[in-house]
Amino acid sequence: MHRAPKAFRTIASTSPARTLAAACLLAAGTAHAGPTVELETDPVALFLRGGSGHVALAFDHVRFNLGVFGARVPKFFHGNDDWTQSTLGMSAKLDYFGSDVRGLFAGLELNVTRNRYTLDETGQHVVGADVAVGPRIGYRFAVTDHLYITPWVGVSYSVFQDAVEVDGREFETSRFGFFPTVHLGYRF
Repeated sequence: MHRAPKAFRTIASTSPARTLAAACLLAAGTAHAGPTVELETDPVALFLRGGSGHVALAFDHVRFNLGVFGARVPKFFHGNDDWTQSTLGMSAKLDYFGSDVRGLFAGLELNVTRNRYTLDETGQHVVGADVAVGPRIGYRFAVTDHLYITPWVGVSYSVFQDAVEVDGREFETSRFGFFPTVHLGYRF
């Protein structure tokens, strides 16, 4: 019987984030080609008064990505007209590509966020944290040998999402999220 190394078992038993990281390291260790480093950003976040930066390691068909992001969520997206929502967070993504990290891919994503919900009429706010996990799918288009564009969409489940209330008014939330975007990247 094959057992995972003790270090892997210890990390995997402590938290979902560490489990994902351990799985990524294990997958990376089974790849055949050396790693390729990638840097990318989400230009949509810039238009939403935020930003995004990600570093990835790609091994053959497997890609592991760590990133940070922040944005002001548009009212049409969260559906609460009298509120402003701002989000700061970090993410870990593990993707599988059919061929050499180009074309169609599917993966898993884990996000840890700090959300600020402000009631517009009073300026009062509340801050909450959340962890969301879910699948994602996308397609990577190679612009050159190094530059790429990656439209993708993710569906997530918020583990700690609770009701948000300020001054007796409720910000309606959902445990399920839908996130479409486009990343621009450079592969070294």
